[in-house]
Amino acid sequence: MEINECNEQARKRDLLSKLWQLNSDVRKSARKDKKEFINALATEAETAAGQRNMKRLHETTRTMSGKRSKQTKPVKNKEGWYRSRKSEMGRAFP
Repeated sequence: MEINECNEQARKRDLLSKLWQLNSDVRKSARKDKKEFINALATEAETAAGQRNMKRLHETTRTMSGKRSKQTKPVKNKEGWYRSRKSEMGRAFP
């Protein structure tokens, strides 16, 4: 990095202040994006509840709580062995 290669203290301070500002901007943007994502999920949950769509409501609340909703389950081949890779799982039923 340019900061580590710089020998001048004034230049190094300037580069570090720019880096800190960029890091601050990234954190602010991430917080804003997360807030928008949560608000969109809340709106979707309210819509699903209003339409009495319990499946979508359940999936949305699971997403909001941080739990995974659709996990891949192991699939057996014709010989009865479990397939380990996702690429093999897709070919389980030709």
